[in-house]
Amino acid sequence: MKKIIEIVIASLMFANIGYAEIKGIEHTAFSDYWLSTICVDGYKYVVASSNAGSVSVVQSIRNVGLDRRYILPEEC
Repeated sequence: MKKIIEIVIASLMFANIGYAEIKGIEHTAFSDYWLSTICVDGYKYVVASSNAGSVSVVQSIRNVGLDRRYILPEEC
């Protein structure tokens, strides 16, 4: 029974991987690295890659509120 529960939980965790939608990509070139902006499921991500082959992906955020204390993901 424990094995069946583990299989069900594992399958539910990975069930949404195939449904991501990726939209427009913008590239900016600098001397040693590239910056790209992509939209995945309506949220903006920044991808930085260097000539050495390293890649970093970071979600873009925005500050909201009068005192800019609240941080939310930036939408495309």
